[in-house]
Amino acid sequence: MKKIISKHTPGSWLIQNTTKDYIFIYSDAGGDIAEIYNHSERPKKEVLANARLIAMAPNMFECLKAIQNRDVVDIDEIFNLVDAILLRIES
Repeated sequence: MKKIISKHTPGSWLIQNTTKDYIFIYSDAGGDIAEIYNHSERPKKEVLANARLIAMAPNMFECLKAIQNRDVVDIDEIFNLVDAILLRIES
């Protein structure tokens, strides 16, 4: 796959140690991405699942761009990319 140039913050987005009310998402290339404040009555588990979706946005973007650019032509390769993303989201 060729390197995709995008406008969003580069690098993998990771979830930093969380507190009772806050979840932090940052880029391993440097810099904060998001600070999620749980001011609702939602369970911490649900808020953390939402944070995982946000943190996987660059991976989902790269997967979609690879498919759009026809960099991935084998259906099994597409399924493998999608499976890897879903595994990280659902973990």
